[in-house]
Amino acid sequence: HCQTCTSSTNCTKCFSGWYLYNTDCVNPCPSFTYAADDGTCKPCNDSEKCLECNPENSNVCIQCNAGILYLGACIDFCPDGTYLSIAEKTCKPCEAHCTLCTSSTICNKCEKGWLLYNEDCVVSCPLGYVQIDDKCVKCGDRCETCCPSNIDRCITCVQPFIFYEHKCIDACPVGTFQTVDSKGRISCQKCSERCSACVSLEVCKDCIDPFVLYQGTCVDKCPDATININDICYDCTD
Repeated sequence: HCQTCTSSTNCTKCFSGWYLYNTDCVNPCPSFTYAADDGTCKPCNDSEKCLECNPENSNVCIQCNAGILYLGACIDFCPDGTYLSIAEKTCKPCEAHCTLCTSSTICNKCEKGWLLYNEDCVVSCPLGYVQIDDKCVKCGDRCETCCPSNIDRCITCVQPFIFYEHKCIDACPVGTFQTVDSKGRISCQKCSERCSACVSLEVCKDCIDPFVLYQGTCVDKCPDATININDICYDCTD
């Protein structure tokens, strides 16, 4: 296959279809080299890691001997925004706005301005979660919204639970009454100071000792023309 030579073992030019490598004619060119237009095998740009490179551009690797093939180069680690695909032996892109991932659907860290929520990147945390640093963390049981400093300290509750002292409960305790705000959120509000049970802030059902109940209000004693029966003031009959 040698067209010209200086000795029986020293070829200087090969016939068409063969390539000069050192002093021999070969086809194909060996690993870490490529077939150049001048009929010789020349080393790839990265002759240590690149097993096969593009004949049109020796800077572009096609197959790596060591490292990971990514954008035509053999690298040791996948860059931010990509993950190592074992099957394809290359770096594949993470999902949008994700800077660190283990697959195309599992994100571990989001770019600035985005929050990590259930392995995805979101602009804001959904109800039932609170932003802590750059992540959405699930609030405590029954919380619709909660405090970042304490996820078990509720701010609002999932319906039909009732908000009381930063907890979400089934029913208002003794000494409180149920209210609903303009957004339909239910909470427990404490009765007035002398009242042990009430239906509203103005209407008591029972009083703490030593007060007595008179027309929905807790008073010191029953007024004239009334009688105290079991701490309730009743109007006297004629």
